[in-house]
Amino acid sequence: MKAIQLRKPGGLDNLAVVDVADPGQPKAGEILVRMRASSLNYHDYLIVAGLVPSGENRIPMSDGAGEVLAVGEGVDTFKVGEKVISLFFPIGSTERR
Repeated sequence: MKAIQLRKPGGLDNLAVVDVADPGQPKAGEILVRMRASSLNYHDYLIVAGLVPSGENRIPMSDGAGEVLAVGEGVDTFKVGEKVISLFFPIGSTERR
């Protein structure tokens, strides 16, 4: 599958479209989402520009929308086929399953 990945922090020129491995089935407490739309918001820009510490090969995507493809064991809040959006401030994994 394709992803836009930050080779290393330091500027927009360091973003590249890459092939990444299929993540497979989600683990317990996780969901797998097919992203249909995403954007590079200001927080992502700060990371890409190197103004917020980050490692190499990060996928900058605080904002996104898609649909649930699979749910891991113990997940009962989300169902396959539901439309979802990402949260800029994710809740803890024990707070919502």
